[in-house]
Amino acid sequence: MDEWEEFMDGNATYCTFLDLLESPLREIIVEGDSWVKYRYLNYGHFTQHINEADNLGWDIFVVDLDYQLEDDSIHEVTEIVGVFILPNGNHKIAVCVGPTGQTEENGGLIVSNIEAFRLAYTKETDLPMIWLD
Repeated sequence: MDEWEEFMDGNATYCTFLDLLESPLREIIVEGDSWVKYRYLNYGHFTQHINEADNLGWDIFVVDLDYQLEDDSIHEVTEIVGVFILPNGNHKIAVCVGPTGQTEENGGLIVSNIEAFRLAYTKETDLPMIWLD
């Protein structure tokens, strides 16, 4: 059993996306190199909420940073910015982990990171995505 499976074992619960939005439990883990193929920084999962579409933590991508967080590091989400809805139910949630969340100052970076994720993900998967904020 790897570290992620150990951490998840007994600590996570299945939930709908709406349950996740209302939950005060906003802890995420940033994965190491698993998303290098998509060329996107800071991709990971919620640690305490499982998506039934893939039986893993709900997928996140951090949008308020322009540098890579430490592999397998755990962070608190300060804001959920929006979500890419996918037809297979394996939705991708854009989050902020910085202390200020979404601000006027980092708005351009956030928009740029959302678009970079969309381009990289659709290039690799060819799945249609709908953005909701």
